[in-house]
Amino acid sequence: PWMNFSFLHFIKERITENHSILEFGGGYSTLYWAKNVKCVYGIEHDSFFVETLRPKMPANGFLLVPGEKNLLDYEQMGSLAYEHNNSIKFDILIIDGIKRNECFHESIQYLKGDGIVIWDDSSRVSYLEAFDNLKSMGFKRLAFEGLKPGDRSIDETSVFYRNNNCLGL
Repeated sequence: PWMNFSFLHFIKERITENHSILEFGGGYSTLYWAKNVKCVYGIEHDSFFVETLRPKMPANGFLLVPGEKNLLDYEQMGSLAYEHNNSIKFDILIIDGIKRNECFHESIQYLKGDGIVIWDDSSRVSYLEAFDNLKSMGFKRLAFEGLKPGDRSIDETSVFYRNNNCLGL
């Protein structure tokens, strides 16, 4: 994933083959998550990118595209992933694509009670309202700063979690 190295080191030791992931901003990260978890549903708006990756996707990885056999907008695609996951909520919600605030608001309902939210590029001011919303739902924030693959600037990725969460934080 194109997330900072400090976060990747942190999460690598905590995710397990029992976790399920709903990811906005699917791509090579979807391949990475699929190697480590039970299932991952990546939502991606770029159909060319999806067609490039689909042949490499393992059986537990799925890339979903708005408008591809559905009438949903990008931010509404969490409902389709939930449906494809046998209406079972997800352990991890990753916000790392376009329309991040909208994706969060539309998809937080598909997160299990002990689930966590991973939000990439979380230093952007435009996400503060969503972060306040998470705080009002009882989530705490753990932020990681550092370099990420292919970039020379400092980046931030945040994990939002509640007590008794699926990572044991």
